[in-house]
Amino acid sequence: MIGLPTRVHIGISYACNIRCLSCLQGATPDGPLMPWETFKRVLRLVGPGCETLLFGRGEPLLHPRFRDMVAAVAGRGGVPSTTTNGTLLNADTIPSLVDAGLAGVSISIHGADAATHERLQVGVDSEAVWRGIAECRAAGIGVILATVVMQSTMEQLLPIAERGKILGVKAVAWLRMMHDGSLNAEDPFLPDRAAESWARIEGLRGRLPEGVRYYDNLGTR
Repeated sequence: MIGLPTRVHIGISYACNIRCLSCLQGATPDGPLMPWETFKRVLRLVGPGCETLLFGRGEPLLHPRFRDMVAAVAGRGGVPSTTTNGTLLNADTIPSLVDAGLAGVSISIHGADAATHERLQVGVDSEAVWRGIAECRAAGIGVILATVVMQSTMEQLLPIAERGKILGVKAVAWLRMMHDGSLNAEDPFLPDRAAESWARIEGLRGRLPEGVRYYDNLGTR
């Protein structure tokens, strides 16, 4: 007999409330959301201990039934988490999500300083996102910080990790930029600069704050 999976990813949102320069997903503020009936069918895959990521090409927390989805996953014994731009995580929303059983969040953040963060993620209030990170940790939600590696963010990678360390994040993720060619000037891994960029990444890895884990999807082309 084939058992239930140990990890399930459920894409619930194609709507987004900001515009990230490095994002090709095409989500819009009025993008489609997964119907509740569809979610209930997918939910059958979730069993005790199943790591269940509620994500989307947009912002999952825009789904009006996001809290219900978290509670439904937790009710089946699953371990619900999400990916988010962090703009909707605040003192009003976090307690309800904790009560529903949200275990972890991966928060996209492209700058330790507001100028970089807000330029690359248009529509973000940088300091509000950082407050949300602190509030998540205070409430017991595990936090991973995810940064797309660009020319602009290369010098931000360690400061982001260091600021996250102070707040108690458990890991940072460094992600390869996927773009349509319009951001070549921001791509640190193009052939003419790849060797230097990889050397810089290796050096940064060795200087991460003690206790902060590291993940990436940088790989090789």
